[in-house]
Amino acid sequence: MARAAQDDADAGTPADLHSGIGLHTPASVHHGTADLVREQRQRTLDTAWTTHPERFGRRRSRAPRLPDRAWINKPDNPDPDQPTTEIHPAAHLPAS
Repeated sequence: MARAAQDDADAGTPADLHSGIGLHTPASVHHGTADLVREQRQRTLDTAWTTHPERFGRRRSRAPRLPDRAWINKPDNPDPDQPTTEIHPAAHLPAS
């Protein structure tokens, strides 16, 4: 039981927030909760702006948006409508 509680506590630690996916955890993006989290963050920022606008300078802060696409290793051709170059494993093997 303690291990499960620790796993839950670690699931959303700040160390897991990734700038490439709008400062969300991979789990939040994977499970589809990132939009809800972003809306909650924006409401918090809006409330802070209303309460203390002097802390924000000239404009309101905006919660980061999720990118349309994100990669660990960006492909040479990220357009899904364009064919990718296929690499045949046998072509890279030394001749025997």
